[in-house]
Amino acid sequence: MRIQPKNLDGLPGAVRFHLASDLVGDTFEISVAVPDLAGFAGLGLTNLPDAFRVLYVTDADLVFPAAYAAVGGQLSRAMDWDLPLEPIVVVGIGYGRGMAEWIVTRARDLTPPGTPVSEEARQVVGDAAHGHADTFLRFIAEELHPVVQANFPVLDGPAGLFGHSYGGLFSSYALFSRFPLFDRYIIGSPGNIFPDDFVLDLEQRCWDAGQTLNASAYLTCGSLERTSYSEGLRYIAIAYDKLCDRLAGRQYEGFTLSSREYEGESHLSVGTPTLIDGIKLLYPGDPSFAPRFPGS
Repeated sequence: MRIQPKNLDGLPGAVRFHLASDLVGDTFEISVAVPDLAGFAGLGLTNLPDAFRVLYVTDADLVFPAAYAAVGGQLSRAMDWDLPLEPIVVVGIGYGRGMAEWIVTRARDLTPPGTPVSEEARQVVGDAAHGHADTFLRFIAEELHPVVQANFPVLDGPAGLFGHSYGGLFSSYALFSRFPLFDRYIIGSPGNIFPDDFVLDLEQRCWDAGQTLNASAYLTCGSLERTSYSEGLRYIAIAYDKLCDRLAGRQYEGFTLSSREYEGESHLSVGTPTLIDGIKLLYPGDPSFAPRFPGS
């Protein structure tokens, strides 16, 4: 499927298009940032890659500009010998709607089947549908990813996934489901906003199904979530502790976990540093493949 994306104002090199999903029965607003190969070639740089890995970003209505900034100047950062980064294509999945509708729709798409709905969450999203993360995963893999492959310079092979809050819950679900499209996960404050250990249940089912988990994950929370006025946010911090302890005791073959609690960050503020540091950690790059000027 060929698309005709439009340039995004204020974000050079980024484009946007809309994609209707038969699986979900909805239309998504997709934002894409691709490293500027032509611009860097025009500077005389050589050793440029011609295709890139993909990082999918949920909640793009809010976080795509931060994701764009996190990988901004991707090839120039790849030339930084002190901090080489692998240039990547970032694909943001959003809705392009008002905040009230966004809150309801993301609850539908980002919560796994069987997700409990706390009274606190119900006060925010009402009686909106929950628990359709399995369908949303299929949308990404079966409808969106082929379009990305057909229209942008991306490599074959697994992609990465970033999510924060309910997006972190969604990313946890994908990880513990061993969803084949992804092998790198940036998971910020997974939205376990209920006293039940739902994320631990997901992990237990994964462990029971086999002790191989070929993936890398970066798991975070904010220290201020522990003292939040919101009971649900306090549950997130408790669930983060339990999950870190659980995974530290596992011996998953092929699995690498890094975790961090960000001091002085709240639930709303911790997502951006999680994304930035997660990209540094999971896409470190290789100096030997960095772009370079002729003769250098």
